[in-house]
Amino acid sequence: MSDIDFDHSEAVGKLQGLIDATASRQTALNRQVPHFPQAAAGRDFTGYAQSIQSMLARIHQRRNNQLHNITRSAIAAIGEYDVVKATDDDSAAVFSRFNIEGDQ
Repeated sequence: MSDIDFDHSEAVGKLQGLIDATASRQTALNRQVPHFPQAAAGRDFTGYAQSIQSMLARIHQRRNNQLHNITRSAIAAIGEYDVVKATDDDSAAVFSRFNIEGDQ
């Protein structure tokens, strides 16, 4: 008898919770798109202001990409759990025809 056991519903539920939380984080992140006005750097520093704005935009995009990757990974993990469950169910159906304990 195998000591490996997992609760498909619990695992998928937790992954779905991660997907939902990540979507909320991404929505909040996109409500606060960073903006650094050129005037904030001063009259003679527009080049620096543009550099700062560009850097903030890259950081924002990277964070969006990270959140997107978390979601994609969780969706892929759910797919893998579904495959494992289907395989386990199929195997259990085949083995249920046999009395493994030897009590025939």
